[in-house]
Amino acid sequence: MEILIIITWFLALCSAFASFFFDSKKLILMIQVCTLVFFGSHMYLLWALAWAWFLYIQIARNIFFAYVKQKYLWALWVFGLTAVYIYLFLQSRVHDPLALFPFAATLLGTLWCYVSNTRWVRLFFFASTFPFNYYMLMTGSIFAIIIQAVFTSSIVINICRFDLIPYFKKLKHNK
Repeated sequence: MEILIIITWFLALCSAFASFFFDSKKLILMIQVCTLVFFGSHMYLLWALAWAWFLYIQIARNIFFAYVKQKYLWALWVFGLTAVYIYLFLQSRVHDPLALFPFAATLLGTLWCYVSNTRWVRLFFFASTFPFNYYMLMTGSIFAIIIQAVFTSSIVINICRFDLIPYFKKLKHNK
């Protein structure tokens, strides 16, 4: 069983790193579905069932936002998911202030799905990594810290690759 836990964690790590290497919102979302499946399976194997179900909700969120084009349906889905997240947070047995950080990150992650521009998707998701990173550092889970560090570095690399480098080339070319 331990080998499956390590394999699913490693596959989630690789998928998390690859998720932002594309400049298409749909492709980013679908690669993140793979990441969430691996990470949800990892949590399930660890018997962290609440976290696993939380990730399965995010899988449904990403698939929905990848394929549905109507903005009014997106708004309804964001409202519905926000209500579900609030309900799950209030029903959880742990009400420490630290638990607000992954909750806030999940809400930010849901809001980024509403955005169409891939640049803004990367920036919203980058903003959502801060509360998760802080939570993981405070809880001290080494495996979670590594995944968050890899995920954040993937976003930073691709913000530079798709947003900053072309911007500076354009500025240089206009002079």
